[in-house]
Amino acid sequence: MTTEPAEEQLAPGSSAAQAQAQPGPRGIGTGVVFDWALVVQILIDGVFYALGTGPGSAMAGKPLGLRLAIVPLTLLAAAIVFTQGEALRRGRRVAWIIQIVANALLVIDGLIGIPGTIMSLGKLRFGDLSYTIVLVIISPLIVWFLTRPSTRAWIASTTSAEARARHGGSWLLWIVVWAVIGGAAIAFAGYY
Repeated sequence: MTTEPAEEQLAPGSSAAQAQAQPGPRGIGTGVVFDWALVVQILIDGVFYALGTGPGSAMAGKPLGLRLAIVPLTLLAAAIVFTQGEALRRGRRVAWIIQIVANALLVIDGLIGIPGTIMSLGKLRFGDLSYTIVLVIISPLIVWFLTRPSTRAWIASTTSAEARARHGGSWLLWIVVWAVIGGAAIAFAGYY
């Protein structure tokens, strides 16, 4: 007696058989982690800007009203970036295009920042390295994965319900965990 589940019989040529035969999308999770980590970073920075301490210590001498005025702006920015990540998770074509363009442009920012990172490493400050790694390694990987044929085909054919079903449950939990870790690492990069 076997405990393995019986495999479902799929009719050749059916959409379910075609979906099983094709590899799934690549880069969706990495793109969502990137976006949601940015949300975490924005929220952490916003709180510390309002407090005028920690990563927001540059705001320490500013009036309380100005520091508090930053809070709704950071919430708005975080909401926009969160929406981008959620739209990518749901397989929205516009979000897919925005993600590719944004990450491609961020690679340029990372390349420009390499000399500064090298100088920081010479002073034994490693925080800039995490930022540079994200921009020079992770961003191009996101672009590369999102532009693969399997991902392009998935974006062109998936529905929001199918995308949410695929990218839910434990997948979503791990995305949130990695986003919190990544966002906090970047927000507190000035401390290591």
